[in-house]
Formats: sequence, structure tokens, C-alpha cells
Amino acid sequence: ATALHDADHTIEAERFLTTLVQKCRLVHGIEHNVTKDALSVREDIMLRKVFYLSTGSGVFQALRYVNDGERIILQGPLPECPDDERNADIEKTLTIDSKDVIPLKGTPVVVHSMRLRSVSHLNGKIGDIRAYSNDDGLFEVHFEEEGLGPTKVKLENVR
Repeated sequence: ATALHDADHTIEAERFLTTLVQKCRLVHGIEHNVTKDALSVREDIMLRKVFYLSTGSGVFQALRYVNDGERIILQGPLPECPDDERNADIEKTLTIDSKDVIPLKGTPVVVHSMRLRSVSHLNGKIGDIRAYSNDDGLFEVHFEEEGLGPTKVKLENVR
């Protein structure tokens, strides 16, 4: 699961870990170390990380969208080193405009509001962000549905 996540296949890693956690609970029980480890890894992988533009370097956890996706609720900033513990004393919960965040590589997204006929079939499809191009400002989204190839998508078309 960690290898999948490191390769930005977050959706696949989450599904694998969900199945693993269910099986670990049945076989080992909820208090077993293997079950606890699987739960911990799943929690880490399920963090939706975004870069908050106005902080200049702040990575935050995206909690949810509100106002039909126009605004997003964030918590953070997250520690710079993934192995460091989160510090609740310095973290804040913020509600900001969605256009002020950039999802990090590996973040699962839903594509929406694609108007061109050639790509409108992607609306509502789930995928992982695998790359970002500074040149054209587009994200490369790899979809979980078989038969859909990677597509470059604007920030305004992902949630």
C-alpha cells in the first residue's frame, strides 16, 4: 500500500488498505498490532493534502468543500516532515476560496464542469493527480475507471 501511495496511486492504496483492515480485524482482532498498523497507514494515506497559496509554503489537510465547492475547509499547517507528530496547538481550521489551494500529487480528485464535448464524459469521474505542469497550469489526472487515459485538467475542474 505504501508503494502504491508513493507512486501516487492513492485511490488504489486506500482500497487495498480498507480490505486489509477488514481482514485484519476478522483474523487478529481490533487490538492486534498488525490491525493497528494497517489502520495507522490507512489514516495517513487518506489525508487529503493541499498547498495553501497565500501561506507561501503551507501544506494543509483538506477537510471538505462547502458552498457547492466554492470554498474549502482546511486544517493545518501540517508538519514539514511526514514522520513528525501534528501539533494541535499551532494548527488552525480555515475556510477559504477553493481557488486558493492546489492539491498535491497523489491526491484523489473528482473532475467536474468540463464543458467541451470531447472531455465532458469525465465529469464525475474519480482519479489521482499524478503531475502538475507549471508551463500550462494543468494537472495530469489518472482515472480509476479502466479505459480512461490520463487527462490534463485545470484546477477549476477538480475537487
